[in-house]
Order: sequence, then structure tokens, then C-alpha cells
Amino acid sequence: MSRKNPLQNCFTREEFAKSINRTPKTLDRWQLNGLGPPRIEVGNLVLYRKETVERWLAENERGESGQRPK
Repeated sequence: MSRKNPLQNCFTREEFAKSINRTPKTLDRWQLNGLGPPRIEVGNLVLYRKETVERWLAENERGESGQRPK
């Protein structure tokens, strides 16, 4: 019986930062300021659910005018 890895649907802080061309420190600053997607903290391990990141990115999508799509 194979077990599903519960972390397979998550980014580490470093993976997420790299994917959006930011530093892990920027993500930490966002968290302190109530910005960025929700994250999971397990001790020193910081994770972002891929599904949550995708939703956060879509919610922050802007058109050419800088306005959010309707």
C-alpha cells in the first residue's frame, strides 16, 4: 500500500520565492505585512499549498490598465 506524500502539493518557501523571482526574505516581509498567499509553518519549515498560490496569483491578476479583470 503506497502512502501519499502530504507535501507533494506544496512549495517550500525557497521554491515559491524562486518561482516568482523574489527572495525568501521578501516572502517573510509580505507575511509580516499581511501580504502574499497564506502559508503553513511547521517548526522552521514554511510551505505554500500550490492550490492556494494559484488562487492568490489569479486574485492579484491585473490587466493592461492596472485594473483587476471583472
